[in-house]
Formats: sequence, structure tokens, C-alpha cells
Amino acid sequence: MVLFKCGKCGRILQAQDADAGAEMQCASCGTAQPVPPASDPDCHLIYSETAPEPTFAVTDEQFAALIADKKLGADDLMYHEGGWKQLGSLYELPLKELPAVNQDQPEIAVALRELKPLDGFPKLPRKGGGWSGWFSKKGAAAASSGPEEAVPLGRRILNWCKVALALAVVCYGVYRAMLIYNYFNKKFASVAVYNQTAKPMYFTRDGNESEPRLVSPTSPGVFTDINVPWSWHTSLDYWPGDGKSLGMPAKPADHKTVKVPVAPMQDTVVNLEGAGKFHSLSKDAKQTLEATEPLPKEYKVMLLKQLNANQAPEAAREILDAVLAKVAEPQFVAVTGVFFHEREFRFDLLNIGDGDRKPRPAPKADDKRPYLVPPTEVRLPMKGGALRMVKAKEDVEVTVSLPRTTLSPAGNQISGNFTLTIRRDLGKLTVALSGSSLRCDFAPKPTLSYTATLDLKRNAWQYAWVWTSGQNQWRLDGQGFRQTK
Repeated sequence: MVLFKCGKCGRILQAQDADAGAEMQCASCGTAQPVPPASDPDCHLIYSETAPEPTFAVTDEQFAALIADKKLGADDLMYHEGGWKQLGSLYELPLKELPAVNQDQPEIAVALRELKPLDGFPKLPRKGGGWSGWFSKKGAAAASSGPEEAVPLGRRILNWCKVALALAVVCYGVYRAMLIYNYFNKKFASVAVYNQTAKPMYFTRDGNESEPRLVSPTSPGVFTDINVPWSWHTSLDYWPGDGKSLGMPAKPADHKTVKVPVAPMQDTVVNLEGAGKFHSLSKDAKQTLEATEPLPKEYKVMLLKQLNANQAPEAAREILDAVLAKVAEPQFVAVTGVFFHEREFRFDLLNIGDGDRKPRPAPKADDKRPYLVPPTEVRLPMKGGALRMVKAKEDVEVTVSLPRTTLSPAGNQISGNFTLTIRRDLGKLTVALSGSSLRCDFAPKPTLSYTATLDLKRNAWQYAWVWTSGQNQWRLDGQGFRQTK
């Protein structure tokens, strides 16, 4: 700091050391004059709390007068040799007498940090440190030495913007890092859309209009390999279509959008507009079905007798009724909603598909989540067979394995492993029996097929046996047994 007197009016001027050689205008008379490289020896900078202005400059003569009038004491400060020092350490001065305290006035408590620091002295450290200096009323200047000045509002807003930008960069970096991690570890999500509305729907995901997907009411549309960093959402735009238009249909302006919650390694089912009626199947019910014989013994004996006698397989009706009595309503609980998540249900029966995803870990033994059953087609395993139900059409199909079975339709004995299928669909009851690599009296290892069809409206059966061995073929029907090839 440089102190010097104006050459015209004698006022003491104050400048920084770095301003040496530059011109400075006197605040009193306006005379411009150069700043000297060093302070005048008879100019001093004083700090006294009792003065009208705590910090002021004086000459030697003024300094001596203040000491003689006892207006300065040993506890006041002087800027000397680049720093503030007490006058008592430079001169032999008594302590300044403190003014008398008015006992009638109330006491005032002031925190030390609220006191204005002296120029050149370090500020008291703030409690907590760190980020507090950015957002305090004093601003970032809190860490500097010298007197503090309030930071303008614009500077404080700028500091907040810097922090917001830093947080945004960090969050974006974490977001991209999680995407890369999930991509290389194949932790993808899948979305299956079930459209049970009256019309087919076109779908696009996240605004990708180049590949709209048509989802009909009979089969779900599956979006696989969706990469998200964590629990997120994906947008599906959809609009009705006829399913017959050639080329890629343009997305209309009045399309609808649904936001689907997704997460890594998790499947989500979308029940579009809540139009589909799903069912849930408990773990105990599924285990009961897997242990249930799809072909009751009494009906099995009756059916085999009818097949051996080449009679109409009337027992097929009783088989379907018996299976449905064990499976249908008591085992299922109807559920409705727009979204179904894997954290609520097991999706083993939905056949969504994993795509390029990492293999799913095996479910735990204590997994109590119920199975979600689709509103259209249900496939359930049973002991020695399987059951398929199409709820929309009320179609039923039971598949049964008949290992090591011997049949002798019309006296033609044939033995081996057979597969029996009983199906009711579109007003018809169909019984199909097939087998291969069999043992037969009149042909080496033939392939056998049996088909019986009942028109439920007319109650009329049509049935026939067909043996095939090489280029030879035999047939047994209402016209008798004969070789057709």
C-alpha cells in the first residue's frame, strides 16, 4: 500500500503497490499526479474503533496531535512495513481510556463473525467450511483477507448456476456409465403389449417412427433389449390400424401415448387401456396342476376300449370336463390393470422371450409371487401331459403321453409310445392319436395316426386310423380295413 500527499492541496492519497507509476486523480482538488513507488515517510494509515471513520490517513503532525489529545492509544493499529501493528509495539503509549458504560442501556450480544474484519487481516474461518462460502450472504469473498463486501446478487446467481451445472454433469456421467454397464452385462428390459381392444394397433417406442409394430388382439407385441440405467420409463405411441395397409403407416397427430415403467432385467406387461382380463395362478395351484393326471384312469380305460373297438371316442368329452373341473375357476384369480411387473408376478407362462438379455437367474425356493396368466391363451403343464386354453374362444386342448401302450383296433395289434390330443375348438371336438417307430403285425416300424372329429351341433362322429410304413399306407374307417397305397 502506498500513501502520498497531493502536490496541490496536501490531501493524503492511498493507492496499491501495483499502481506505482500510474496517474491518480485527487478526490479533493481533482489534480492528476503519478503514484510514487513508495509511501511518503510522514504519511501513516491508522485504525481506531473510536474514530468517526475507523481507517484514516494522517501526517506526522496530525499523528502527534492525536496522541497528545489521547485520541490514540497503545491498542490502536498502524499499517507499518506491509502489515497492521499495534501502536504500543511501535511507540511507548498508554492504553486508551475506554468510555464509561451506560448501565441503563441493555446489553447487546454480537457474534464475532458479524464484525467487519480489518484490511490485511485474515477472516475468521466459517463453521462447516466447504460449500458454505458459495451461498452465504458474503459470497465467495469469505476466504479472502481484508474487509468483506456483500457479493452482488448476479454473482450469487452465477455461483448457483455453476453448482447446478456441475451437478448436471455428474448426473449425466452416472447415467451414461450405468447405460454402458448394463449394455455390456446384458441387463436389458422387455415390454410385452397385450392389445385386447377391438382393433389392431400400431406401436412405436420412444418416438422411433421408422419401425412401427402391429399388435393384433390375438398375440402380444414384445419389445426386447431395452437399455435403461435404473428404474426408468419408456414411451409407447399407438394408434389404430386395419393391419392391411402396405408400407409403413405414418403416425397420426392424434395418436395416444403411454409411459411404461421399466427396469434392468425386468419384464413389464402392458394391458392396453385395461381392456384385457388377466388371471393369476398361485405357486401351490401350479404345483397341484403339475401333479394332476390329465387323463383320469376311469376315462382312460373307457377311451382305450373305444379306440380298440374302432368306436366313436365318446370318453373324450368326459376327459375334457374332468380336466376343466380341476383347473378352471378355483385355480385362477382374475386381475385387471394397465401394468404388470415382474416384481409382482412371475411371467413364466407369458413366453415374452429374453432376446439378447443375460440369462435370468433361477427363482428362489421361497418365491411366493403368483404366475400371471395371459387373457388369450394359457398353457399349463400337467403330469404326463399339458393343457392349453384360449379364453377368448373358450377353446381347450389336452395333450397326454401314453408310454408303452398296446392298441388293437379291429384286431390289428400295434404297440409303442403314443401321444393323445383332445381338442375342442370352433364347435368341434377333435381326438388325435399319433405314434412312430411302433411294433405292428403287418408292417415294419410304421407311423400311426388316428383322427376323430365330432360336430357338436350335429353330434356326428367321423374317425379313421392310418398306418404308414415306407411307401405303403393302410386305413381303417367306417368302410373297413384296407391298404390305400
